[in-house]
Amino acid sequence: MLIHENLGMEVLCAEDVVFVINSILKKELILDQEKEHFWAIGVDVRLRIKFIDLVCIGGLCKAHIHTREVFRHAVHEGCDSLILAHNHPSGCNEPSKDDINLTRTLSDGGHILGINVLDHIIVGNGNFSPYSFNRAKLLPEMSGGISDKLNRIDARINELESKTKSLLRAARAVIKNKKAKDLEEKERAGTD
Repeated sequence: MLIHENLGMEVLCAEDVVFVINSILKKELILDQEKEHFWAIGVDVRLRIKFIDLVCIGGLCKAHIHTREVFRHAVHEGCDSLILAHNHPSGCNEPSKDDINLTRTLSDGGHILGINVLDHIIVGNGNFSPYSFNRAKLLPEMSGGISDKLNRIDARINELESKTKSLLRAARAVIKNKKAKDLEEKERAGTD
């Protein structure tokens, strides 16, 4: 089920994801808040939310997740990357063995599809301190995390700034040479 809020918002850290997830959960009935939810958040290259897909609602302690369902909207929307998130109604935000295995499976699936899994965030209901697989270095190397993505974006920005400065210097030199030639021609024309 697609959720149509927070679209366009930048998610630069796990706490941004917690804000999004908690704002969604607050709108649900108390009974539903006590169930585990699993979301796939599609982002563009600038880490802005393109979609939020509630992939599954489970029971008190488990949701059954299928890889094809997690990536369905990401493929359709042409997303660069996904951020996975789910809540633990118990309030504990530590991952279970199933959470770790699922994250590896989904990260591998994303790699095959060319869609990076940037992070998997666990939100403990009532606990505003998230668990981030990226921060814990539990995402497979092939996937990279939000910090890796931001580092690549920063490197690209620095590269573009450097090229822009070089182009400006070259343009100034051309203008200066043109002005010098024009002045020289005027002086020659004045002495003739």
